[in-house]
Amino acid sequence: MKPSDDEDRPPTRRAPAGEMEAGLALPASNAKPPDPALAALHRFGLGARPGDDFAKIAADPRGYLKTELEQQDIALISPDDPRNAGLLDSTAAIQASMAAAMERKAARDEKAVMQPMPADDPAGPAVAKAKPALPRVEADIYRDNAQARL
Repeated sequence: MKPSDDEDRPPTRRAPAGEMEAGLALPASNAKPPDPALAALHRFGLGARPGDDFAKIAADPRGYLKTELEQQDIALISPDDPRNAGLLDSTAAIQASMAAAMERKAARDEKAVMQPMPADDPAGPAVAKAKPALPRVEADIYRDNAQARL
């Protein structure tokens, strides 16, 4: 008698009906959850600030985040601060992003129209000159705003 495939598989936990209906994934392993203090210090992707006391945060990570989120204008970037003089306001940032997107589209369209015929270029696309990649305007705006919040 041949053993079934089910006998070769490791046992799996059966999900309660509510989890499967909600479409929640089950953990693939018994991975250790992240340290709550480190998660609190992650600050939604911005990381810890100089002077943050890890021991104090580790004692009450949720309380630390709640206190920080309750502070009025904690994420506000002061326009009066000379370090923030080069930051774009929302309207200017959106306009710069849209202008850059239109320029990229125009360049793509021009490149598509100017594609040489295969008979014109015997070497083919392998010889095409690579242009250095320019940083996207959106990446510059994001980086500048993130740096201002640190």
